[in-house]
Parts: sequence; C-alpha cells; structure tokens
Amino acid sequence: MDYNFLKNKLKECESAGQTYLKDTCIFIASHISYDNQLEYLDKCLDSLINQKCANCDIYLSISFSNNKYEKKFIKYHNKNKTNLRYLTYIISKEQKFQMEHFKKLTSMFSNKYKYIMFCDDDDTYGEYRLATFYMLMDHFEYNLDKKIFAISDLTDIGEIQGKEYWSYMIKTKIIQEFYELIDGYDDLLKHNHGDMYFSMYLQNYTQNFNNEYNTLLIPECLYNYNKDNPDSICGKKYKDQPVLLKNGQFNLNKDYWKNGFRLGLICKEYKQISYLLNSGFDIKKEDIEKYVPEKKRIVEFTKILYLYSNNKELHNNIMLN
Repeated sequence: MDYNFLKNKLKECESAGQTYLKDTCIFIASHISYDNQLEYLDKCLDSLINQKCANCDIYLSISFSNNKYEKKFIKYHNKNKTNLRYLTYIISKEQKFQMEHFKKLTSMFSNKYKYIMFCDDDDTYGEYRLATFYMLMDHFEYNLDKKIFAISDLTDIGEIQGKEYWSYMIKTKIIQEFYELIDGYDDLLKHNHGDMYFSMYLQNYTQNFNNEYNTLLIPECLYNYNKDNPDSICGKKYKDQPVLLKNGQFNLNKDYWKNGFRLGLICKEYKQISYLLNSGFDIKKEDIEKYVPEKKRIVEFTKILYLYSNNKELHNNIMLN
C-alpha cells in the first residue's frame, strides 16, 4: 500500500489548518476509582483534543466511586472549557462497566455519525491518528474495488486476545448491530472483561470475507497503550499471577484462574484453557464452572457473535450504510 499520497495530504492539511470531521466521533468509557486515574484521563482527553490536522466530537461516559472524584473532574472541565469544546460528557451516578457506557453512548449519539473510534481512558492517541485513519477510510472507500468497513493500526498488545476494540475505526452500524445482539446476555457485559466480547466481534469481522471486503491495517502504531499503570485491569491481572513463596509453595490468587478461564472462553482460546489445566496446579476441567459459573452462557453468546459476524448478508447491509 502506497502511503505517499497520505503524507502529502497531511502536509496540505497542516498548512490549511484544522478540519472538523462532522461524520466521525470518538467514544471513551471511564469509571474513576483511584487517585491517579483522573490524571491519566486528562492526558487521554488532551491527546484527542489536540490532534494535528483534524478534530471531531468526543463523547465520554463516566462514573465515579465517590463524590470527591466527580467534583475534581467537573472542576477540571470547567477550567478547560475552551480547549474541551469538542467534548461532551455524560455522568452516571452508579458504577458502570465499559460496555454499559458504550451502550449508552451508542443509543444517544451514534446515529449522527458514519464512523466511530475509541480510546481507553488511560491511553493516548498519536498526534496524527485521527487524521490518518479518516483520510485512509475516506480515500480507499472510494478508490478500491473492495469495500472498507474498518481500519486498525499495529496496536496488538501481545495478549491471547489480540487486538482490542480501541485498535479500530469502524462503520457505525457495526456497533449498533452488536448491541442488538446482546438481548438476554447483558449481564455478561457487566464485567471487567466485558469489552472482550466486542473486541472478538470486531476481530471476526476483520478475518472474514477478505475476497470481498477489506480491513485496512496501518503498518505502524499510532496508539499509545499504557502498559505502566499498575491500577488498570491489565495491571491488576499481572499482580494476580501465581507467586513462588520461600517455602516452595505458590501463593494462588483465585482471580488468576477466574480471569484466565473467562478470557479463554470469550476468545475461544482453548489452548489457553488447556495450559491453565495443565500448569501443575490442582485444577481440574470441572473446576472451570466453579471459577466461571456463566461458562455455558458465555459459550452460547460467543457462538452467536461468531455466527453473526460471519453472515455475508449482514456484511452487505453494512457496506450499503
């Protein structure tokens, strides 16, 4: 893929000033529960608002573990209203998980836009990410024989689950269709790993129908994934791993097994489940349901998502919208 045209367009764009992308928005979900989290969120918002060449609307659905954090956030927003003119935030009075936040944003705002991007609340965008994604989507959608429904960059974090949802710019109908599918399975999304259903759903889209449709992959990373936040979900996951004690025994945290089995089921990574079962600890196959009581429903739901994202007629409908 020749990116010379893009470099030239970015140069033209910079000299012409900022462009407001009225058909694109960015969704952020956040629950503030520890002191440094607001600082991470501030950096996240700054990176989105101060994008080079282009701006778009930013929607933040946010909840707080206490009033202190809420007041601090509102104070920050009031102080920076001029810089935050593209930001709309929705405050939930009770804690919500990521996919609950995104469900609210999707129902309230998605019909206004053609494309949606995402950012995790402790990560940041590279300064040209928005402009690069938009220019590629806009250019190739009208200049390739194949239809385009998503763009991603090299933000695979090396975990078993591969690309996260925030790797992508997607056509709006994709997330709308996702939320139409969750009827009866809403409770599975109310979990720290609930976003992985959406991530795997997007991955299925990118892996199917490559002869007719295309997911553009940018051969560089334009997303700054925060690997150094010990209080994030991923940071806590690493803390949960078995620790060898001085007496030769392991300090086992049950969350290690809960999260490992759950992610294995969601991602259909049965090698991961097999690894956990054969890792030398007294864990049996029948213990999976003890650690993940929703095992049967997780398998049902992932099957629904997989079959739906393999539906050729569905892909055709999305291409037309």
